[in-house]
Amino acid sequence: MLLDQEVTAEHLAWQEWVWATLKELQAASLSSGMLLWEPFFRHLATYLHEQKGHSRLAQVTGIDRTVLYRWVDPADTYSPTLETIFKFCYVCQVTPLQVMNGQLDQLQQTLQAGTELRSPLPHRQNRRLDRERCQVALQAALDDKNEPLALSQIAQQLGYEDARQLVYHFPEECTLVTQRAKEYRKERKAQRLAQVREQVRQAVISVHSQGAYPSHRRLRLLLPGALMRLSEAKDAWRAALQELGYEL
Repeated sequence: MLLDQEVTAEHLAWQEWVWATLKELQAASLSSGMLLWEPFFRHLATYLHEQKGHSRLAQVTGIDRTVLYRWVDPADTYSPTLETIFKFCYVCQVTPLQVMNGQLDQLQQTLQAGTELRSPLPHRQNRRLDRERCQVALQAALDDKNEPLALSQIAQQLGYEDARQLVYHFPEECTLVTQRAKEYRKERKAQRLAQVREQVRQAVISVHSQGAYPSHRRLRLLLPGALMRLSEAKDAWRAALQELGYEL
């Protein structure tokens, strides 16, 4: 009975933490614009490189060290799920937003501690691989015309903790799934950047048509969040000014 109570208490603490963390991310997004995950992995990569903390962090969080290396390798297409990121942060007693902002003091304490600060939530156990079911799922993912799933998402849907078993048994299909997801992300990024450039161009034209100079300050009043911090937005701003005859 005591063990059941401890498990229940831990899950309640986890649920409360997740709720608070989601509210924190929402508030940050409303005040600063769309949040990007790239700073999360970049700050984590810098910290782990400086502290040589991959092994210690793997021990504390229960995440395999090789997986952590993949997290912080910008050339690797692997993307952990939001649930995995949340569990990682929960164990380390940091929030995703703190890591995004480079506030890693608590992570330093985690690495210096002799034991983990919180017990990780129990992981799902990998089931014995069902080759036929996995083959069907991978082929369905390749045939799907909607947004492609990442290989890690397919593995989790099948009930496996990570995609290593799928990669081992179905290397060709997994390569195709990974390439398709990568190409989709590249295409979506190009579409978003094209939208950003057009938003900036229209904002510049709008301010100019009112007889005012389309400065960064005026554009920030018209455009959402921190959009003008993007290098693509700045390039679009300069291009639009040149189009209208302004000297830079």
